[in-house]
Amino acid sequence: MSSHLFENKEFFKELTTMIKDNQVVSFPVKGTSMLPFLKNGLTEVFLQKSIGYKKLDICLFEYKGKTLLHRIIKIHNNQYTFQGDHSYSSEVVDESNIIAKVNYYITSNKTIQPNNRWITLKVRLFLLFKQIKRIARRILKGKRI
Repeated sequence: MSSHLFENKEFFKELTTMIKDNQVVSFPVKGTSMLPFLKNGLTEVFLQKSIGYKKLDICLFEYKGKTLLHRIIKIHNNQYTFQGDHSYSSEVVDESNIIAKVNYYITSNKTIQPNNRWITLKVRLFLLFKQIKRIARRILKGKRI
């Protein structure tokens, strides 16, 4: 059996076409920006085109020529602010840049619905801790908040 490696652009172009055809697509997570919830090489995400998005949804989107998988942290008008769970930088895009939403993911042989109450609570607590940590660092460095 032969295998073929795709470049990221080629891979996401094909993935986007499949999503536009209303197919559910999946791929293993690559990178660490969504730790601790999505783990590099150990989590497989399942995405599908969606109508409407809400805060804390994990979405695949295009930003400055890259295709990213991050969480919505803010919505204002038609502008969506995304941020990786393990990241402090954010990306702001129009809804037209959102390709799909994660319906569920599999990690450690467990299927997880990202919008169930328990996971949502864990995410909110994690993001609150992350914000407190950022503020504490600024205070310790003597910077204004």
